[in-house]
Amino acid sequence: MCRDKLGVIMKIEIGCGKNIAPGFKGVDIDASLNPDFVADMCRLPFADGTIEEIRAVHCIEHVPWQDVSAVLREWARVLRPEGRIFLATPSLRFIIDKYLDGSWTKDFDIFQPGEKAFCSIDGRPSRDKWVNFKLFSSQVGQDKHCACYSANWLCAEMRAAGFQVLKWSEAPSLEITAAREGSPADAASSPDALATAPAEGCCAVRQKDRGSSLREDLEQLVRLLPALSARRGRAVWLKRILLQLMRPFARPQIEFDAQLLRLLDRLMAFEEQIQSLQSALEAQKAALRQLKQGSPQS
Repeated sequence: MCRDKLGVIMKIEIGCGKNIAPGFKGVDIDASLNPDFVADMCRLPFADGTIEEIRAVHCIEHVPWQDVSAVLREWARVLRPEGRIFLATPSLRFIIDKYLDGSWTKDFDIFQPGEKAFCSIDGRPSRDKWVNFKLFSSQVGQDKHCACYSANWLCAEMRAAGFQVLKWSEAPSLEITAAREGSPADAASSPDALATAPAEGCCAVRQKDRGSSLREDLEQLVRLLPALSARRGRAVWLKRILLQLMRPFARPQIEFDAQLLRLLDRLMAFEEQIQSLQSALEAQKAALRQLKQGSPQS
């Protein structure tokens, strides 16, 4: 059994860096940080069922997404039955929302000076560099992100690895509290549990029938898109409406997410076409005025 000096099963913080939560033993691959255990998060040096609690704050994104299932199974292996895990990682939903609705600058404003410089072009904040930094990090040394998860995806991976998801939230980070299988029945462990009833303390969960109704509404909006080219600014207005429609649904299906993002891309393309047509029209009007002013009076 893996026990501390008092003979109690340990609590460990994986990828602890220099900041270890009180009451936890640090596990990190970097020996220079002086952790309690120098180990790879993919191969923990503990016997089965010997860990009481795991914290893993902003470390699983450093594992290639193809390997996340194996890593989560390894964490479940060392955790005792009913043991808890708290996991935090960058939120794909948060990043997408901020990128699309333009509020990414609020996140940029709290960056460190070096991060701000990294995410700027010619001294001005860059939305494109900001989103790449959020997704992939700086890519310097070990600061490399290999994955960015939605709650839908990572909760499914955790259930498949033997965890019961208790609660989760997606902003500003994706945070999940779960327990190894064998915990009390208050956990939302079945594949449909999170889609039918929200767990206490987590965001509201989308009902299946509401999702179907919203999808029908969006399909109707798609049929109306061609009319937008006739009225300047209407695409931007409709885009904002759609973004608001997204917010009550904290856990949309991946397929529905993809459809909505494609729709938003079409809206922005329509707006660019409208602005281009408006500019061309203004240029034609100016040319016509010049012709009239240069023509001889009758």
